Amino acid sequence: MSGRKIPPNRRSITGHVPSRKKPGMLAFESKLERDLYTLLEFDPIVRTVREQPVRIPFLDSRGRLQHYTPDCLIEYFEDGTHHRVPMLVEVKYRADLFRFWPELHPKLRAAARYALGRRQAFRILTEREIHGPRLENARWLLAYRAVPVPQSEVAAICDTLRSLRTPSTPLGLLATLTDSEPRREELLVAIWFAIANGYIAAHLDTKLSMSSSIWVAS
Repeated sequence: MSGRKIPPNRRSITGHVPSRKKPGMLAFESKLERDLYTLLEFDPIVRTVREQPVRIPFLDSRGRLQHYTPDCLIEYFEDGTHHRVPMLVEVKYRADLFRFWPELHPKLRAAARYALGRRQAFRILTEREIHGPRLENARWLLAYRAVPVPQSEVAAICDTLRSLRTPSTPLGLLATLTDSEPRREELLVAIWFAIANGYIAAHLDTKLSMSSSIWVAS
């Protein structure tokens, strides 16, 4: 379990979510933060996520020493062609960002300086960056991640999809796999499981459907 302490909060929900980007659980303090963690679960270039990774000292408008804690630090895989620096992130609803800007500004400025000095990036993510089709797909796929599907069945589905040599669709793949309607229902669950667990790839920036293009992940 995360060591992060979640205080009572009347304005938003708090809790923990399981994550493959960190051993154990990720703690969140708002629905938007939870949505970001859900989104990151299905980002293949994200290696790790650490919530509340550091306390950054700064001086407030009265010259008093304060501390600011960003929401998370995202670290990326290297792919041999792109170097992605770790990203320090603050998650805020746009309305709150504008409403509390005078209070937030010195904190965020301190975080930007801190990140720059450590070869990191600092970014504020709002619902504009987090919400959309990719998040809806991530929520949908999350429900299939732990469905009990035999590995042999996943392998057979991937072999069939690979043999088609061109991207298919869930509907087209099912038609290739079987003529039995009850069996198609079972195999469809297995296909969503395979997509949710990265065996089969799809374009997640558009809403997943039976006509979505799918292919074996490399």
